[in-house]
Amino acid sequence: MERFWWSSLLGTPIDYVAQGANVIDAALQILDDTTFWAYIPQHSLTLEYGEGLMFILPRYMPDMYIDKLISKFNLISLTSKKLTCLNLFIYANCCEADNFLKSLTDSTQDEEIRNKVAEILKQTSVSRSHNEKKYGKLFEKRKKDVLTRISDEAMYENIKITMKMRKTFKCDKK
Repeated sequence: MERFWWSSLLGTPIDYVAQGANVIDAALQILDDTTFWAYIPQHSLTLEYGEGLMFILPRYMPDMYIDKLISKFNLISLTSKKLTCLNLFIYANCCEADNFLKSLTDSTQDEEIRNKVAEILKQTSVSRSHNEKKYGKLFEKRKKDVLTRISDEAMYENIKITMKMRKTFKCDKK
């Protein structure tokens, strides 16, 4: 693909999301093109393959997209592209995403994938809490305060609030 300005491919879905539209299926098509990248000139920021989805997917509850993201991930053949997509599972902030990541630690996966997953799980495994009110506040803060902007600052804020969410909420031990 050619160079794309954020307003043409990332800005439009984000505008639709802000109006309440579900753009998950359209957004996940970004993963179908391994050459996709977006440039945000106001911040001299280049979003490589899959990175733009960190501004779109976390706006939705993970149960709306996690199965689709797993399916897309399984269709990606290049290890380098899979490594980029692994971060999207962190932003999902759900037990299903963590369980999928844990499933990638077996010997059928490339060593780079296994190492990255081990690093992710060590740092970010979801915890368990029944404090839905606190989770809801953090979710809304991330959605309304952080993900309304596409910038390197917003990327760092997204990571920070996501880590706070992940430390607060745990999966049930089964």
